[in-house]
Amino acid sequence: TALGIAKVISIGQDYWLHLGYNLYYTGLSEHLMHPSYFSCLVMMAFIGCVYLRWKGHMPSNGRFYGVQAWLLLFMFMLSARMTIIAFILSSMLLLLYLARTQPEHKKIYRLVWLVPVVVFVLFLSLPSTVKERYTSLFSLKYDISAQEQEDFNGLTIRIAEWRGVGEAMHGHWLVGHGTGSGKQALLDAYERIGFRLGIELGYNAHNQLLETALDKCLR
Repeated sequence: TALGIAKVISIGQDYWLHLGYNLYYTGLSEHLMHPSYFSCLVMMAFIGCVYLRWKGHMPSNGRFYGVQAWLLLFMFMLSARMTIIAFILSSMLLLLYLARTQPEHKKIYRLVWLVPVVVFVLFLSLPSTVKERYTSLFSLKYDISAQEQEDFNGLTIRIAEWRGVGEAMHGHWLVGHGTGSGKQALLDAYERIGFRLGIELGYNAHNQLLETALDKCLR
């Protein structure tokens, strides 16, 4: 909490004045853990607060809404896109479920349609550099020989890595490359397909199943 408060105070002015993107994703939780994992914990805390409220363990409106507002802000500052998207979709599904299982709360249906409207309005108010982080997620255009991380987005960098896995697995689909040898085989595959950034930064397969397949596959 203290880390988040300090970070929000230090970059809040720059952010809302559109003076630039402050790399929240890489800088906000770097001293604790990967921001994607951290954002999942924040989302779990949010859901936990809703559960406590549901069970009557958090009766104070001020405390409940204050904590929830802070957790939402903190999740946004982490800029973990997939966690935020999953959170929005999960919230809509939860509202639909409550509306169907508790007919006396039909007004919940209105909230279901209110969520995407609010999200869209908030999205339009974001600085262009922050919006690009989300809109670029749906672009599949990339140059595999590019040498800067900024030339890839979260999806295309994985496509490049998985292309390397496919190249590395040729002729090794049954037994893999042997325990401990999969990583070097993947780097060699990156060399063959021209994935320079993957070689320079030593990217793995970004998928535990594929990592295991490189070593052992079906063994």
